[in-house]
Amino acid sequence: QLRSGCSELRIGTGIFEKMKRERDERVCLLCEDNVREDEEHVLLTCSAYRFIRTGMVDDVRCISEGHIDLHDEYKDVTRKQKMIWMMTDEIKEEYRKEVKDRIIVFVNEVMRRRQQLMNDKKRMKR
Repeated sequence: QLRSGCSELRIGTGIFEKMKRERDERVCLLCEDNVREDEEHVLLTCSAYRFIRTGMVDDVRCISEGHIDLHDEYKDVTRKQKMIWMMTDEIKEEYRKEVKDRIIVFVNEVMRRRQQLMNDKKRMKR
């Protein structure tokens, strides 16, 4: 769903809100970064998913024997390259399947957590 743009992220749903929002106004409601809630933000930087992300990043680094490092501190790799690793098959074949399987688990965990947090937020508004 993330790759096709059919997820529940505000980057895609903001256009359907009562007051149609421009792309840069579709900010993440789950952190205080005040940035657009898009795939890159959710998968790489949103603090709401830091704990889930840390486990995945450590696992991927281990699986790939250090060749794929998605840690925030690893500045030699751009966010764009990290997204390419996460969303495409542009990684070495010898560990591609295991890395992809771990990333799929991560994305599913993040989307479940997002749904829980959004439901909690709605309940609090009532």
